[in-house]
Amino acid sequence: MKHTARKVSMFLGLAVVAILAAMYILTERVEAGHNCSWPYSGDSVPVEYRWSPHIDSKWKTAFKASIADWNGLGTDVTLSHDTHGELWMGNYNQNDGRLGLNQNWCSGGEITDSNNWGNLYYEPHTPRERRSISGHEVGHGLGLHHTGSGQLMYTYCCPSSSLYKPNSDDKDDLNDVYDGP
Repeated sequence: MKHTARKVSMFLGLAVVAILAAMYILTERVEAGHNCSWPYSGDSVPVEYRWSPHIDSKWKTAFKASIADWNGLGTDVTLSHDTHGELWMGNYNQNDGRLGLNQNWCSGGEITDSNNWGNLYYEPHTPRERRSISGHEVGHGLGLHHTGSGQLMYTYCCPSSSLYKPNSDDKDDLNDVYDGP
């Protein structure tokens, strides 16, 4: 009886390990776009976002403005709030040389989950600087890569740049990712 229970327990343990390994292999974590995009039907790209329960109010204001900026471009991508959304916004506090951070989880070339953070360590920032940083990270959350200067998605966009929201070149890049006009 002991041997049977031990075999069953060992079998179940191996099954759990195999399932977790398969999930890890099928879902990769990537930073800053890397050829992943949200699922879309060709004419609509609905992306639902949610807030970290501990997000700093100044950063939440900046992320809200950035979401309005991206929505205002007139592309097929529409960001809307949902408490279970896959595009997550929050903060972290670390001396890592980054003003913000994005991590996308992808499976089969599609983004399944995205985390976007503003870094509290380097505060204080002006509202415009936070908007620039959050807009840049949301752009990554939509699947955009770093670009050349003159765009919000420029590698070194924030916060010294005069850009604080996406421009027509960022819009063109977003349309390229989602086959927009």
